[in-house]
Amino acid sequence: MLKIITDCTARDFLGKMRSTRRGFLNQKFKQSHPRGPGSLSAVVNYGLFHQESLVAVARLSPVPYGKSVAAAAVGKELANFCLYLQREYAVGVTHAELVQFIREYTQRIPRDTGRDYRYLLSLDDPSEQRFFFRGAEWCSTAATGNTYLESGALYGGRTRSKGSGRYILNGKMGNLYHGGKNFKVDELRRLGAQIITETPKDRYIWVLAPPNSLLYLAYRNVLPAHVMEREPGTIWVQPRLITRLKRILQNQLVLPEFVSKHI
Repeated sequence: MLKIITDCTARDFLGKMRSTRRGFLNQKFKQSHPRGPGSLSAVVNYGLFHQESLVAVARLSPVPYGKSVAAAAVGKELANFCLYLQREYAVGVTHAELVQFIREYTQRIPRDTGRDYRYLLSLDDPSEQRFFFRGAEWCSTAATGNTYLESGALYGGRTRSKGSGRYILNGKMGNLYHGGKNFKVDELRRLGAQIITETPKDRYIWVLAPPNSLLYLAYRNVLPAHVMEREPGTIWVQPRLITRLKRILQNQLVLPEFVSKHI
């Protein structure tokens, strides 16, 4: 069942460390959203419930870093009609259930918010479609691209910026864009801050109208030429998996070749 949930409920779900047995290794994985619970408030939060248990969350907010990100995705004239998928996470659901969850809430956004939102934007890091070390753990961050495309998203190309919009100062992480203000990178560097850089991201854009409707066609036809339909490829999909490398080695498990070569 799909419901609107509070910011507090959404943040608790995204920030909680939980354990479950899943995946081809049948191991006990520790899971939480790797980028934390997100902002203190969102425009709307959606939750998917199995009986009384919350199993998936999506947090939607204004597009970060001013309107530049939205303008690059849907065009300058349409940037004001764009909403941003800041966090999405699922635990204990099938791929089909997650796709259906996204399909359902993207059709509800204009009605639930009472605002003239026409597009939903998400940025997915293609470098996270592989296994890699994180301290004493290994994890697959499981690209969401297939999930997005199967739920009706259009592909908007890849970003050019290598800046993440985040920094670390005095052991704490902050955003370069916060509360409507842009912090100057040079000033932060003088204070000793580490500016976090990331690889370019893939853009995914949902048209917030019933598929095949006249409204959908109207919103779709005014998008820039670089926004196009794209067939899902063979890449990892949600949910994300994390486990202790030490436990794998102790159990002397044999990893498949496509996993072993990345760790």
